[in-house]
Amino acid sequence: MSTGAGRRPWLGLTASVVMALAVTVTAAACGFPQDSRPRAIDDAPPGIGGTSVPTTAAGARETVLYFVGRDELVKVTRPAETTPDAESAIRVLLAGVTRPEQLRDLLSSIPPNTELRGSRLRNGVLTLDLSAEMNGIRGDGATQAYAQMVYTATERSDVEAVRFSIEGKPVDVQSDAGNLGTVTRKDYSSLAPG
Repeated sequence: MSTGAGRRPWLGLTASVVMALAVTVTAAACGFPQDSRPRAIDDAPPGIGGTSVPTTAAGARETVLYFVGRDELVKVTRPAETTPDAESAIRVLLAGVTRPEQLRDLLSSIPPNTELRGSRLRNGVLTLDLSAEMNGIRGDGATQAYAQMVYTATERSDVEAVRFSIEGKPVDVQSDAGNLGTVTRKDYSSLAPG
């Protein structure tokens, strides 16, 4: 029967101490830098001469959308996993308002189930091809719906104007100045956010 009086000291080490030692040795072997004092960590994207991705002040990417308020369009931002292009922003817009946005009395004049069939950006003009549901709206509602898409698309610096087609056929759309083939934000100044 052993009394333990002759045990070696290292046998009493706990598993956590052994694990910590193993992690330290592994980190040193993998080439992690050993700094003598704290240093700033470069959060730039990897690669040679990487460019930064536009983000909010807090560092989160966001999608900017426009919905209809009481008398004007209202700018809404939502978090995004990647920096959205105009097409992805329009797809998010077509999905409609969220419950919190509804509680702010915001709505979308774009007919439900409207889909973006495709898009093309050429020389600053974005062409959006929408599904047939878009034919189901007229009057002020149509002006608001197209204004929502124009403001959302032109939030991106590479989009200056928008053209529309429905099921592949080019259409003139309602604006403050009547039906136009190519529209910009100034064509919806009556709905400009305050």
